[in-house]
Amino acid sequence: MTRALHMQSLEKWAHFVRNNPTKWKKIHTKFINAQFEKAYAFIDRLLKQPNGREKIIKLYKIGNLNGYPNLLRTNQVLARVNRTNQKLNK
Repeated sequence: MTRALHMQSLEKWAHFVRNNPTKWKKIHTKFINAQFEKAYAFIDRLLKQPNGREKIIKLYKIGNLNGYPNLLRTNQVLARVNRTNQKLNK
C-alpha cells in the first residue's frame, strides 16, 4: 500500500469514527479480535506440532516461562477471544 493510499484509508476511517460514534467500536473490536484469533490459531497449530512448545518459546524469545502461562496452553486464549465475539454478536 502506498503512503497516499494509507493516508486515504486513515482519513476515511477517521471520518467514519467521527460520524458514527456508536457504530465504530463494535466494528473495530471485531477487527482487533480477528487479529488475535489468527495469532492464537497459529499458536495452537504450533503447539500441536512436535516440539511446538519449544518453537513458540524460541519464536517469541520467551525467557520467563511463568510470565506466559496461557500462551503455552492450547485453546486457552482462543477460547477467551471466542467468548468476547459471542458477547458482541448478541
